[in-house]
Amino acid sequence: DGEYAFMEPGRIMPINAAASAKAIFAFQDKEIIDEVLSEPLVRYTSNTKVSKTAVRAELAQVRRDGFAVCSDEFDPGVLSYACPMHLAGFGTLYSIGIVGLAERMRRFPPEDIVAALQERSEALALALQDRVTGTEAAPADMPPAAAGDGDTRPRAAGSGGTQSLSAARRGGA
Repeated sequence: DGEYAFMEPGRIMPINAAASAKAIFAFQDKEIIDEVLSEPLVRYTSNTKVSKTAVRAELAQVRRDGFAVCSDEFDPGVLSYACPMHLAGFGTLYSIGIVGLAERMRRFPPEDIVAALQERSEALALALQDRVTGTEAAPADMPPAAAGDGDTRPRAAGSGGTQSLSAARRGGA
């Protein structure tokens, strides 16, 4: 169909309409969340939460569940998941996620997507922690990250960015 969804690594995303932002903000101090929520929240779609109470409740759910979801909240027809990257001594500064057209993303069980993201998030956090502390030992069990090997399972991209499931599958599906 020629359509695809993507995220730009490093792009600042809204706290109320992006899984990547929710995964990070859920683990910030109350003062930081209060500061961000002191500004008016933009409604991007009919599914965007603009109630500060609803956003706080969702952030609490992300803390409980360990992952965030954004379904038609930023762009219609787009679904994304994100997991926080917790760094000892630094807190949660990054998230790792996947975004794609909802119709395509729903072909995969959400628990499989979240498990893959959590695995990558933990491995990348360890690798980054090692780099920061000077040991630079990447986890040996970290699975390879690239599409093109014939495997069409959801994959997580690294370095705080995201990879579109549909972009990874452009040659097929």
